[in-house]
Amino acid sequence: MALDRFMEQLGQISRAMGLPLVAGPEEDPRFLYERDHILVPVGELPEVVPVVNARRRFSVTPPHEREARAGLLRIRVTDPDDPGSRDGGVTRALDAIKLAETRSGGRRMGSRNHIIAITTGGVNSCPSDEPAFTERDWHPGLTPPSSGPVPPVSIVVIDTGLLIDHDLLYPWMRKVVPTPGEPLKRGGLPAGVRPSDPVADPDPVVKEYVGHGTFIAGLIAAIAPRAAVRVSGKLIHAGAIDEQTFGHEVLDAVGAQWPGLTELDGRTRWPDIISLSAGTSNEDGRPLLGLERFMAQLADHPETLLVAAAGNNGSDHPFWPAAYTALPEYREAVLSVGALRPDGRYGACFTDHGEWVQVYAPGERLVGAFPGTPEHPRKYRYQHSTYDHCRWRQTSVHDFDYDCTCGFPARTGELSASLAEAATQDFTGRAEWSGTSFSTPAVAAMIANCMMENPGLGSREAAVKLLSGSAARTAEVRGRTVPALWPPLWSPGEVALNPPRP
Repeated sequence: MALDRFMEQLGQISRAMGLPLVAGPEEDPRFLYERDHILVPVGELPEVVPVVNARRRFSVTPPHEREARAGLLRIRVTDPDDPGSRDGGVTRALDAIKLAETRSGGRRMGSRNHIIAITTGGVNSCPSDEPAFTERDWHPGLTPPSSGPVPPVSIVVIDTGLLIDHDLLYPWMRKVVPTPGEPLKRGGLPAGVRPSDPVADPDPVVKEYVGHGTFIAGLIAAIAPRAAVRVSGKLIHAGAIDEQTFGHEVLDAVGAQWPGLTELDGRTRWPDIISLSAGTSNEDGRPLLGLERFMAQLADHPETLLVAAAGNNGSDHPFWPAAYTALPEYREAVLSVGALRPDGRYGACFTDHGEWVQVYAPGERLVGAFPGTPEHPRKYRYQHSTYDHCRWRQTSVHDFDYDCTCGFPARTGELSASLAEAATQDFTGRAEWSGTSFSTPAVAAMIANCMMENPGLGSREAAVKLLSGSAARTAEVRGRTVPALWPPLWSPGEVALNPPRP
């Protein structure tokens, strides 16, 4: 997508997080990171400080200002020789560290503090589009819960939190709850999000992306209504969080006590499935320092599978943590999910792709739960305009383009025009939304069903069984035949093809 929308989103996330952010790399922006700070593993600090200070161009925060999270220190760097530096000296500090890494045999000693957001990337720091009003059925795959005994399957959704002003419309979502210690908001917004009080505010507006976690949880509840689902609201600032903080928070979310989960070998049992529709790419394609501790513990919890969105950048550049599937030690612990377009035959225009994406599922114009009810509609003000020059529209399928969500339907957004010109929409409890954000929970729910249908089967084994069984399909993505899954009773829709290119 064109950089104008990406830069809009950079400012939006920066304001929400209260951090100065930079888009990188400078020549081809595709990720966000914090200005003025780098991440250093705790054990590497004694070696890193003299390396950085050797050029006498940088200063490092005093020890009392450092805070270690997820085994990392967030260190402030400045460049006195260039006080107007685009990123405050981060790039030059890391250049010095890279020389030391080379001398040490490639050991990781520092990185940017990347911003992890709901399927963020260099062309789209949000789901592939914004929610659209719909009157279509909520989800055609809904099946009634079985009254008989079933083995418990636990799923944690790490996202923007949970709204429940729709639960009377969708009774199957009553089993969906927040993780311990997090509030359950009725008729409002998750904690930490700029509030919109329906009583005090005569024009309550649903803030950007706050319905993302609810939409995801609703898809899981519809496809796997017998599963126990918890939603953790870690991504409350326009759907974003910095890498260092996320590494700590994700461990907190999955390690929370859960009634019914037993201890294993003296340690707390993690949930069967983690559904994560967030991540980031980076400059060098190496795994994120901020997730090293979490990934190491994931490897030590074989009962848990991380189902992660592949991202919405239309790229094969690694998107973390989904791209951990490319590393042999994590290939069984992570399942990366791309998105199919509405006919289920081809990849969605926006989906990331490549050999590290393991499976694709429907992810374009899905229908799910959203704030509001028929009696109390909730207004949404669109943030971003659609652009004719969106690069996703250049995706060719048999010499045809189709109406990709990046440019259809056409809208005017607040960040591109003005508040008065921005399109608005009243929502009454459901929406149509697109992104690998939503193909991911669909696959997580199908794995949960497979576990319940096969007592004793772990989540990782269930994923293998599902991809090799009768439910498995294939699709075409960028000329490659890839594994695909369709949720139960999901029906493919029509795709509007545009005329052939000249």
